[in-house]
Amino acid sequence: MIHNTSLGKQTVSGAGRGNLDRALRLYFHADNDPNQYFEQSPVTQGAAKLCRSAALSALVDATGNRNGNEQIAKHVCDDVEFNYLTPSSKRAALDLLAVIFKNEDLNVVRFLVICEQADEAADWMQELGRRSVGCLLLNEPKNLIDCVRLWTDGSLNSVLVVCDLVLELLVQCSSLRVNYLIHSTQPLPHVFKKRLDALIPMPRKGIQVLILRCPAANQLQYTAAERVPPKATASNGRASTSLSELSAIATTKKLSPMLNKEYSVEDALPGSDAILQTMLSPTPSDTSTSSDAFDSAIKSLSLQPGEEQFDTATGCVHTYNNFGIFAWSRSEQISCFNISEVAAIGPTIKAAMQVLNIGHVRAKSVQRFAWTHVAAGRSMCAIGNESIGKTWCYLPTLCQRNIQESKHRRFDGTDYGPSSIILCANAQQGEQIGKWCLDLMGMQRDDMEHVIRIFKRISANEVAQRLARPCGILITTVEQLEHIYQLHTKLAPIFNPLVLRCLAFDGIDIMWRNSRIPCEKVTQWLFNVLRFEEGHAQLFVVGRLWIEQFMGRVLPKLPDVLLLFEDALEATVFNGLKLEMLTAKAHQHDQDILALLQNKKLDELRVVLACQGKPDASKLSKQLSDANIRNIIIDKQDRCSGIAYAEWTNKRNACVLITIDDVVPKLRGGCIDCLIHYDYNNWPRFKARFSLFYGNYKTQTKTSNTATSIMYVGLGDVEQTWLICDFMLKHNRSPPDSYMSMLTEYRMNCELDQPRSNLPLCRHLMAYGNCYRHTCQYRHILWDFETVPPDHHPKRGDIEFHVLASVTPAQTAAKLTKDKIAKYFFNMPVTKLGESIQLHYENPLNRQVHLDPKVGDICVLKLNKLYQRVGVTRINTADHFDVRQLDAGIEFSLIHKSELLVCDEKFKDESFEAYDLRITSLAPFNMERIWPEDAKRLVRRKFFNRPLGKPCRTFTAKVDFAFHEIIFVENVYDEAGNDLKSFVLKNIPVLLDKDVKTRLQKVISTAKPFR
Repeated sequence: MIHNTSLGKQTVSGAGRGNLDRALRLYFHADNDPNQYFEQSPVTQGAAKLCRSAALSALVDATGNRNGNEQIAKHVCDDVEFNYLTPSSKRAALDLLAVIFKNEDLNVVRFLVICEQADEAADWMQELGRRSVGCLLLNEPKNLIDCVRLWTDGSLNSVLVVCDLVLELLVQCSSLRVNYLIHSTQPLPHVFKKRLDALIPMPRKGIQVLILRCPAANQLQYTAAERVPPKATASNGRASTSLSELSAIATTKKLSPMLNKEYSVEDALPGSDAILQTMLSPTPSDTSTSSDAFDSAIKSLSLQPGEEQFDTATGCVHTYNNFGIFAWSRSEQISCFNISEVAAIGPTIKAAMQVLNIGHVRAKSVQRFAWTHVAAGRSMCAIGNESIGKTWCYLPTLCQRNIQESKHRRFDGTDYGPSSIILCANAQQGEQIGKWCLDLMGMQRDDMEHVIRIFKRISANEVAQRLARPCGILITTVEQLEHIYQLHTKLAPIFNPLVLRCLAFDGIDIMWRNSRIPCEKVTQWLFNVLRFEEGHAQLFVVGRLWIEQFMGRVLPKLPDVLLLFEDALEATVFNGLKLEMLTAKAHQHDQDILALLQNKKLDELRVVLACQGKPDASKLSKQLSDANIRNIIIDKQDRCSGIAYAEWTNKRNACVLITIDDVVPKLRGGCIDCLIHYDYNNWPRFKARFSLFYGNYKTQTKTSNTATSIMYVGLGDVEQTWLICDFMLKHNRSPPDSYMSMLTEYRMNCELDQPRSNLPLCRHLMAYGNCYRHTCQYRHILWDFETVPPDHHPKRGDIEFHVLASVTPAQTAAKLTKDKIAKYFFNMPVTKLGESIQLHYENPLNRQVHLDPKVGDICVLKLNKLYQRVGVTRINTADHFDVRQLDAGIEFSLIHKSELLVCDEKFKDESFEAYDLRITSLAPFNMERIWPEDAKRLVRRKFFNRPLGKPCRTFTAKVDFAFHEIIFVENVYDEAGNDLKSFVLKNIPVLLDKDVKTRLQKVISTAKPFR
């Protein structure tokens, strides 16, 4: 039976004053009989408990507790009293326990304090000794059974302090008697149960358990109860409520009013017959413990005198570093071990997750923080690598809320729209998420669609009909949601803000890169109609990258958001870390690092030097010592190294710390000013080094973060250079030009050894003078005959043209106005030549399939319903060719050999009519030079739009220079004088590259004779 009350408000009832006095006197002045306590009458034992509870309450109030209901709680289960105490600090907890111990007769009452680590147990014994409390320490698995027996018999009247390492030894003591069991920290559920079984043998009547919790555990109490007694009665005769029930109800009250209407315990908790496992989840990294002596050594020495151990908040921000995750929140957090520990998730969801084998045994790292936070009705953002479980961070709670909402949806014409919206990066991802949602929820109601997936434009009537009724989860893309929202009207509403409870952006980095404009519109609309905080709607954002432009707008409107970073390098973007890249020659690498350190004020800076392995660390240490630079090596995961690191973090004037990649994940806590990367192993290990900055994020704001990471890049480190430059571009940082040029020079040098004479010229090289692709299969050495543009290309001056197609914001397929338009075929302007080709090949007798096309051949292809000339640029396979339009556009297409027709001789010698115009300095902001689709659509619809009745507009441009097949122009102007360059710079993120002409001139100067 479980009784939930507050020790701070205990009252004595049911016994007269005289009886109570006699009971207390008997209790405190009993004989030294070792079994005295267990043979006392029920009245005496009850009075003793009440006395101890009242003393605990009074002492806590004396230490500054202003709200007993929040800091003290009691639960009774199977005649064992579980007391939960949340002190303000470790010091306060020790002071409180010392007073309790001194007020008890240790000859009668057996106190046992259990810790997780041996070092922690020794620390507790020392601290209690300073408070004049006698302790017996048992923290090593040696044969000390006789001492335990003497302690049990009362011959040793002291507090027994043990750790988890000796549990197996204590099980062998059949005579072990513990009256009061104290947990120094909150253990995990399986550890908690193991302790109870070992230290409190059955029967357990009259035993008391005290658990010291961090303040974060006070927000919600989660329990893993597989079965709860259906009708339990408390000792006072009133109906008792289980801890799991209270947790579920308390959590649900923080959700939406709709969810709160008829939330039953059966929906939140499975079965009956309790197996109590307290959800005592890990505390913040400063106070968490592990089985590693390295961690415990750091923990035991990392606290300054007077520092509060249980509170890691700095101001109003709380940060955590557990399970390889960096967490940031404005509220304290509780983590979990698996989904069964989250009481707000109902049995339907948990059973489905067990079938799917997701989070039932053990949650993934990012989910251990996310599940409890999201289940409490709060928003969350998770950033990390692929396949770490980001989608499943929010999916159980989203489906749980939809199950509850579906019970209250009405089909009387007043209710409509989805309860949740999940925005995906593409249809494939959306289909998978939709399948998971159906697996989790099942069919709750036959008269309602629980999952609606829309990934392509369907008729407006069908969309309106499906969404105008109450429905569950809408899964779509941001482009489709923008289109659907245009169908929403007051007379025919689709979206109901009163029932819309969850919104998820799944793959925000891909959405932002490909559909930034729809993302901005959708976000603005949603924040106008929804309120994202507890009791209202929830927002979930997950992705591979931290998108500063998006999250910068979202964060101020999410007061309860939890940020989770599995990628330490992405966390640096959130916290504004400064990155520096320095070039080093192979034989000067060590000298450059020494010079860098000598130029820094090492007495004022905390510097870490990271390298791959122990040989490099030893070599660096010797070099620094020879240069009179104090240094310390941390290259092991043992206790001595842990102590050394803890001492280093506590010194302001610390020496240079040299560490290796294997140890970096264990170095938690402490601020550093500079991280120098001695070498590069691989990208994941390189990124993991940035977790050393997690200590900075606790004490510094983004605006005041002056920490720096310095990377030395060798001239041949192409892979590292590309990845770093790609990272910088993805986060709107311009990489150094020297590193970008290094990539192209490396490719050219490789092609000198392995020529690609038979391959087409790289299009990026033609357009920008270099190539940044991660891998490129084209040629990067220019042949001498390719340096001269075609004779009919304009070389200078102004040109007038009609637009055939807007390929990208910077590239336009144009037809000069000197080539008069004869007519239009399917809204495409064609000249007299184009009309002749069309009419010629409309006759089946003139269509002769080209049997042996070669690179450079001019053929005819029916493309977009129009017969037109194309040039063969590449043979991919024996049956497939790359071709380029010559008259009706400039696009490249991959076509089958059977589609190519022989070009009649009378058409072969005519000049090509399509021109490739490019604005010289505009480039997309990524290494692959790919323009987002929404940016292309914006330019086509807003700048190159074709008004009704005027199918072909005239534009002008000033030629900058011509190269190969491209005409570079300074700008493009419409009839009203509006220029394209200003339009693009105003509306689209671009890289303004002013060195294109210089690089192309260099490429021309290095052209090779054709061979």
